[in-house]
Amino acid sequence: MKFSLAPAAAVIENQGPMAALRRSAHLVRGSWWRIFGCVALIGLIVGVVGGMVQEFVSILAMVPMTSLASGDHENMRASFSTLWGVMLTAGAVGLVVQILLAPLQPLVVSLLYIDQRIRKESLAPMLAQSAAPAPAPAGAPDA
Repeated sequence: MKFSLAPAAAVIENQGPMAALRRSAHLVRGSWWRIFGCVALIGLIVGVVGGMVQEFVSILAMVPMTSLASGDHENMRASFSTLWGVMLTAGAVGLVVQILLAPLQPLVVSLLYIDQRIRKESLAPMLAQSAAPAPAPAGAPDA
């Protein structure tokens, strides 16, 4: 957990590997359990959702296998083609689920990084100032 925020520090602050590791260690100090809980919870959520979808697709993929196991040799060719279709569909669904779930953990780590900076370095006023609309230039018409 000490270095769990290092990827976010490297990307957001444009730091090298060692500087990002030191930055992460500084930000995690004193908040280890909270950061561990958040990272473990998002890992559990991603794992459970991914596992549920994979299990559902596996159950659907077993349906064509029942006709193969029944010993009906006349429908064997149709069962094999159906099996290939189901397996390709199952692979595609699994790929889409992984593509959707993969970014969640790095996003949570980045949010934890920002949260730690807000807590330890009073980053909130700087963020509010940078988010404020820029004043209109003199002589510009109001919209």
